[in-house]
Amino acid sequence: FTLRQYAPLSANHGSVLLERIAGLTHGLLYLTMVAMPIAGFMMSQYAGYPVNMFGLFTIPVMVEPNKALGECFHDAHTGFIWVGLLALTGLHIAAAWYHQLVKKDRTINRML
Repeated sequence: FTLRQYAPLSANHGSVLLERIAGLTHGLLYLTMVAMPIAGFMMSQYAGYPVNMFGLFTIPVMVEPNKALGECFHDAHTGFIWVGLLALTGLHIAAAWYHQLVKKDRTINRML
């Protein structure tokens, strides 16, 4: 069984399906890197805590504390960590090793 027999080849001789998965993975990683700190910021705001920005300045609480919304943003923030960063990063690393060990296209060398 190979994906090649089920997915057409792209112009650079890779599977279109794998290229779409790679594009989706990259997009989701970028989305996670933006959404996770926003969810953390909103979690702190709705919990009634100001947000210290790397010791440079502090953003005061700008909303009425709301425990339910704070917990919702906490769950989103935690979900982005586990699903977004850990799972997608693991998939990304596995794909890099696939390129190095199976396809032997020196992707890791180009990354370094």
